[in-house]
Amino acid sequence: MRQYWEDIIVLSGEGGRITLIGSKTSNGSWIFKKQTDETALADFFDDEDLSLLVHQQSSFVTGLDQVFTLLGRFWFRLRPLYIHPEFKKLIWETVAPKIEAHQLRYWEKVIQ
Repeated sequence: MRQYWEDIIVLSGEGGRITLIGSKTSNGSWIFKKQTDETALADFFDDEDLSLLVHQQSSFVTGLDQVFTLLGRFWFRLRPLYIHPEFKKLIWETVAPKIEAHQLRYWEKVIQ
C-alpha cells in the first residue's frame, strides 16, 4: 500500500523552510518525517555542498515528543506558514508558552 503524506506543519526561516510531513497508518496512528528545503541559500554554496544541503529528509518518528525534537531546539521561533487542522490545538499548546509577544501574531494567523 502506498503511503499518502500530508503537510503537518510548514515553518519558514531565513534561507529556507522546514516541513514536517505525516502519514496516517492503517491503525489510525501517524508517522512523521522532516523535510528541509534550503534553496534560498543556493547562491552561497558550490554545487557539491548545495546538493547535500538543499533537500533533506529525516528518518521516521512516531511520537510527538520525537517530532518536536526532530524539528530542532528552536523550531517555534520560525514563522509558521501552515498547520494541519488535526494538529493545530496540540501544536498551539506546545508553542504558546514558548513564544515571545512579537511572534504571537504569526502563530495566531495559522492557528485560527
